[in-house]
Amino acid sequence: MPTEIIILEKFILSILLGGLIGIERERNLISSKIKNFRQKGFGGIRTYMLISLLGALSSYLGQNIAPIFYALGFILFGLLLAESYIYYAFKLNRAGATSEIGAIITYLIGVSCFGNDLKIPIIATIITTIIFSLKKHLHRFAYQIHNKELYATLKFAIIAFIVLPYLPKTSIDPWGMINLYKIWTFVVIISGITFLGYILNKIIGVKKGLFLTGFIGGLISSTSVVSSLSKNLKNNNSNLIPTVSACIISYLASILKVALEILIINFKLFLTLIIPIICMVLIGFSIVLLINRNKTENYKHEHKINFDNPFTLKFALIFGLVLTTVFILSQLAMQTWGSKGIFITALLAGIAKIDAIAVSMAELGGKEITYSYASIAILIGFFFSALSKTIYSLIFGNKKIAIYLAITLTIISTIGLGTSILI
Repeated sequence: MPTEIIILEKFILSILLGGLIGIERERNLISSKIKNFRQKGFGGIRTYMLISLLGALSSYLGQNIAPIFYALGFILFGLLLAESYIYYAFKLNRAGATSEIGAIITYLIGVSCFGNDLKIPIIATIITTIIFSLKKHLHRFAYQIHNKELYATLKFAIIAFIVLPYLPKTSIDPWGMINLYKIWTFVVIISGITFLGYILNKIIGVKKGLFLTGFIGGLISSTSVVSSLSKNLKNNNSNLIPTVSACIISYLASILKVALEILIINFKLFLTLIIPIICMVLIGFSIVLLINRNKTENYKHEHKINFDNPFTLKFALIFGLVLTTVFILSQLAMQTWGSKGIFITALLAGIAKIDAIAVSMAELGGKEITYSYASIAILIGFFFSALSKTIYSLIFGNKKIAIYLAITLTIISTIGLGTSILI
């Protein structure tokens, strides 16, 4: 391809990436309640396109004419940005520098368009645009986080990422069952995924509909969702169908969460589980649609489901202990009954904590047991996890919701297990 065309493509890419960020800034300006456009903030779509183009131009000139153009372009842009910030900060008494920082990032994105790796500016653009678009949600999340939760999260983050590199990477016991580095790595992964669900729950809240609450809650703890929602039906069945549907959706969300965990830890095992998981999710949502086929109401609820922050040292230590126990039981079961012994461990772990057996099988799959056995063990865990949720619904709710969940969750988990065995 001719050099001129390559250069043109990079300039066009810089304009498009700057425009993507600019579109989000323009939307923010338009939605602003301030009527005077000059008071709304720095730049719109055209400004950000030109900023990125300026960065690309300075990079091109710096590479092909003289390196001084790198500094010259940034200085000129910096002076313009400083003048804008001073005007809005002092003249119009506007606090904050989000737009200006975004403009600097956009300039650097333009510069990196003439680098060796074009993935960098593209990824940076996507992340920047997402952060800009989540303005209201991030502010709402910040207001809902208490100091106790924040400090607990910070303490866990420090311990997780500072202690982890110093943990021994070999087994600490004579039987090779306990590897602290691997266990803590898995704890950090599971805690991080669960924390994403916790953030979504904080941002969206409980007033966006029962089904959405069930799905987001399932990413954190489907058991908590089932137990909490079942309490509402203890002496009142008027909301039975939507509550059952929300519980089913929370179970499906937990399946998708486990699938993500396995995808991160053991991709080949994930591939063996794709068809069973797809079947379970499709059947589950089909059941929800079926039992709600005559319902036209948009169900709302004010009942708040209380979740513990999963990004705390307490949560990590408890899950780490459970995971270690599952690892040991899996090894002992295999030594006693062979590879099929892990099915007994899966039964127990499914009742207690489905994530633990999933992570354990993701670690053992393809090494000490076949992928087929590992996938069947995980699906057995899902089956008994469904059973435990039915028991919780009976304890905290009543017979009607327990019967509904016993039938629906058994169908879903049995189809997943049957699909895995057949293929």
